[in-house]
Amino acid sequence: GPDMNQTVIKDISYSSGTVQARMYLYASVLQMRGGHVARQPREDKVGNVLLWNGEVFDGPVEVCLFVEEVDAGSMDQKKRKVGEVLCRMEGPFAFVYYEVGEGRVWFGRDGLGRRSLVSIQPTERGSEGRAPLFLASVSPGMGEEVKEVEAGHGIFYIDLNEWMNLGENEGIHLFHRPEPIMLINQAVLEEKELATADGLERIMKSEKGPNGLLDAAYDEAIKGLYESLHKAVSRRLIGLGPVEEGRGRVAILFSGGVDCSTLAVLVDRILGKDESIDLINVAFENPRELRAKGRTEAGAEGWAQVPDRRTGLVALENLARLSPHREWRWVEVNVTYAEVEAERARVERLMLPSRTRMDLSIALAFWFATRGKGNMWRVHGKEGIERQRNTAPMTDYISRARVVILGSGADEQLGGYSRHRDAYDRGGWTRLVDEVQLDVSRISSRNFGKDDRIIADHGKESRLPFTDAGVMSLLASLPIHIKCDPRLGRGLGEKLVLRWMATYMLGLGEEVSGAPKRAIQFGARSAKMQGRWERGDDPL
Repeated sequence: GPDMNQTVIKDISYSSGTVQARMYLYASVLQMRGGHVARQPREDKVGNVLLWNGEVFDGPVEVCLFVEEVDAGSMDQKKRKVGEVLCRMEGPFAFVYYEVGEGRVWFGRDGLGRRSLVSIQPTERGSEGRAPLFLASVSPGMGEEVKEVEAGHGIFYIDLNEWMNLGENEGIHLFHRPEPIMLINQAVLEEKELATADGLERIMKSEKGPNGLLDAAYDEAIKGLYESLHKAVSRRLIGLGPVEEGRGRVAILFSGGVDCSTLAVLVDRILGKDESIDLINVAFENPRELRAKGRTEAGAEGWAQVPDRRTGLVALENLARLSPHREWRWVEVNVTYAEVEAERARVERLMLPSRTRMDLSIALAFWFATRGKGNMWRVHGKEGIERQRNTAPMTDYISRARVVILGSGADEQLGGYSRHRDAYDRGGWTRLVDEVQLDVSRISSRNFGKDDRIIADHGKESRLPFTDAGVMSLLASLPIHIKCDPRLGRGLGEKLVLRWMATYMLGLGEEVSGAPKRAIQFGARSAKMQGRWERGDDPL
């Protein structure tokens, strides 16, 4: 972060009286809460040092590691105490904690891997032949062997005495998380027990919705999802800092899909009405698309035809209708191919250890969107929509919001991907349950760490309400046919309970709640810039 930085240096000499190693603990801080900057690294009176990146929304009372109880008991009891406290905390975080008295360095990420932490093993060795170990939020991009610190199964600790005397890969241990994998509801109903697909479609298109027309479980799921998501968004809007004139404190990456539109309505319901909200919509000048149309540059017409730009404007009309007194700042980020080429090396470095074409296309979209530089219109109500269409924007606007809300995590849990529909086609409801369970189980190893590195490069912080523990627990408890129903068409069957909630509890129109899933790299056109032959899993 840009607000302060500091280094603490510790000499290590556990197996003899002479210094055998030196530890450098460096932190740069993005101040999000309170009236003063919280200095890091944080060192207590006995020399324990904490590096922390993230938030704690729930967990044990003794979330501070510098507590007296940790110092009581045997060595094993102390180790268990520290490990249990860290594993039971709920929220997005990554940390390094030097426990000086026991000669241990703890490090890790939350169970979903929402904050970045990578380990780096340089190829150059030290004077005594041992290669130093680096733990960092982001790789310096100097050709090192970079690995994402595994998040799903627990946290790690280094026994420094073992590490210094037994070899480079010795002395690193895993402290297992008590319940590393969230299990979803495995129940599958017989086809005769389910509402018919035709019946569901008629209900979805009616003004009344499912209330009283279906099994009560549908109504309970819709209300439960609203309550848990509302709470999750509220948690992520606490401590945003003081309101400053002319600066919105919250931005939403806004494609116009049901995920981000749902979150925008909830943010609007929670945030004070005198505050503006930045809706950031990104579009790319894609050379492949230009060649197909015989053009050399996108131009106004080209930007307007980018899929996410079209759906974003439709969703903006919905938001202006639902909350006409809110100032929605519609920010169009138009990225030329020349800009992509100029920033590509930087984005590729931030991505490490991710190295595929698909990783790059997603990272480019997130990097340029969260930079927040573009044309901005202030939109209030229906009249604001007309002005947006017919007046010039504020050019070179830069969003100063430090909190960025994303809809990440919804598709994995709610059957939003095409592979979920494919699984149903191959093996029915049971195969679909297995596919969703697989996605939930491996969510910690997906894109969250990479996304965090990309967004943090701009001194901003991502907030992911769909990954809240309460939301995930609620969705895991629901039977699969309530979460998604592949018997229905695209834009209806995926994320069924979310679409119903968006329509009947939030008031979003069918053109938004029924919008088919579109991955950001295709919606923004940051993928396949050279040709259709490009494959997402091709290495860079």
